[in-house]
Amino acid sequence: MKTLSTALLLALSCVVAHADTGALTVRFTSPLWNGASVPAGQQCARLGGSAATPGLNVFDVPAGTAFLLVEFSERGGLDNGGLGRLQYTMPKGAASAQIPGVPAQGPLPAGLKSLGAKDGSIYSAPCVKGNRYYLSVKAVAADGASTLAEGRLDMGRLP
Repeated sequence: MKTLSTALLLALSCVVAHADTGALTVRFTSPLWNGASVPAGQQCARLGGSAATPGLNVFDVPAGTAFLLVEFSERGGLDNGGLGRLQYTMPKGAASAQIPGVPAQGPLPAGLKSLGAKDGSIYSAPCVKGNRYYLSVKAVAADGASTLAEGRLDMGRLP
């Protein structure tokens, strides 16, 4: 019984801790990215693409955010940013950001830093036909450890 009580208490504390994290509003800057399917040409080079990350508009960024962490993932595959992670430095006091699309290989615009993909590139574009891809954006405090808010978008299925 004591084990059950401890487990319930731990579960409730996790819910409370998670409830403190706010929600970011994240939208694609291009209508080509619709969340249903990965746009033509945005797949990996092996499949004939010349991919770039989608451009993003991020709103409802909480005060105290030092940077936005953008993680690109494949459902059931390279989750948790396995396709690439970008750090966007937030201007002090800004409540929104426009993050430009970034080529899979190439120079990064000012304010962006690559934290890499599992294959060592800046961004590893969707490359498995039929799989679904998504991205998450986290507002991170100056300590680099505290997530203040999160948002997520489906990038779509690779046809």
